[in-house]
Amino acid sequence: WNQETCYYIAGYIECGYYQQAIALGKNVEELNEGISVSAEGVTRPQWPRFLAKKKEEFGTVTTHRTSPAVWEGCEGKTKRFIGGYDSFSKVVRQKHKWQ
Repeated sequence: WNQETCYYIAGYIECGYYQQAIALGKNVEELNEGISVSAEGVTRPQWPRFLAKKKEEFGTVTTHRTSPAVWEGCEGKTKRFIGGYDSFSKVVRQKHKWQ
């Protein structure tokens, strides 16, 4: 069975962990059918307001404030908040058998 999995990565462009999350997501996407990764970056000054908007849009209740912030869920479906880079990396390793 091949279920589509989507990840949305938000962060501020200058953030190294945001860039690492994108790289990890794109690698997993390339090597696994049915995985889609999208990313949206803003400048650091824009980050707090942008993150608050995304939390509201996705119905996320969390105190997470750092970059990146990662959600799982495809367009038009419920988004599940994963966390930052470390949490995303852990999910990818467990769910997609990534090393």
